[in-house]
Amino acid sequence: MRNAWKLMGLCFFCILLFRSNSLFAQGTPNYVFDYENSSAILTHIGDLANSDTAYTLPGATTGQLETYIPNEENYVPIPNDSFGFPSSSPSSFQLNNDVFSYTDSDVGTSTSTANAAVYSVTTKKNMFVGLKAGTGIAQNNGGQFYSGASALDVHVDARWMLNAPFPISPAFPGISYQLPVAGITGIGGNDRFLVNLSFYDLSVSPTTPIGNISIDSLQLFNNTNGATPLSFSQLFSGTALLNNGAPVPAGDELQMVGDIIFKAKNDESPSSFSLTDDSEFGIFNSDTDPSGAPVPAPAAMGLAGFGLLALGRLAVRRRGITA
Repeated sequence: MRNAWKLMGLCFFCILLFRSNSLFAQGTPNYVFDYENSSAILTHIGDLANSDTAYTLPGATTGQLETYIPNEENYVPIPNDSFGFPSSSPSSFQLNNDVFSYTDSDVGTSTSTANAAVYSVTTKKNMFVGLKAGTGIAQNNGGQFYSGASALDVHVDARWMLNAPFPISPAFPGISYQLPVAGITGIGGNDRFLVNLSFYDLSVSPTTPIGNISIDSLQLFNNTNGATPLSFSQLFSGTALLNNGAPVPAGDELQMVGDIIFKAKNDESPSSFSLTDDSEFGIFNSDTDPSGAPVPAPAAMGLAGFGLLALGRLAVRRRGITA
């Protein structure tokens, strides 16, 4: 009996040691957002048909191509969370009510307006970049000055260092996105939403992608033959495997790079659309395999529970009792 109590005491000591090590381990996050090497470029183009021409017209903004430039490198830092950009206050956005405007007293006014805010979210399991609700583009071509669509291009280059393998076993490495948009397509106009994001394990190859997100709403928001404005609302969402389902080892660096593009064009009435909610896309621990089957959950007892059970059986056997 004394030996049994010794074994039980040893087991509890092991549990306490395991728990203390786990607490210490919590000080090192599994995945770290590489803030210094991550960035975004927010580009507002008033008229895609003339975006390569920089010229000045009376009352017009100088140049039809404008890139938001917080510094000489054209880069916008990606903050670690979204709290700096309350949706109720677009004035806090990195690209805030950026406007091109041209007025002809005989014809009218043409304007293009863009808003954008980008942020990152990194947890113990997931690595995402997000765009705030209200990110989008609007064109009002009442002056018939624009011959092409107005556009907002959000180019992201986000990177994470892995201090632990990805994903956390037994999950699968996944890609996920949720992008709800809504707006109005003017008479004779069209709105278009495009996403092209690629994922890389930079420690293996900076040129061979291990995943991709691709969206093109080409035919969804087309009102070129319409007689009235077209209102629309659409959720673009999905999941896919990262790295063909193979884990990414600790010590590697993951990159997500590409563009989210909003285009709006109208002929007889304004066109505009934007994200209706904070929208995130990136890398996550997937609980399902490619066929959609759930991943078996670990036993509820856990490792410590099995250790107690084994030691208890050993103690019983030493007393000459079969269990």
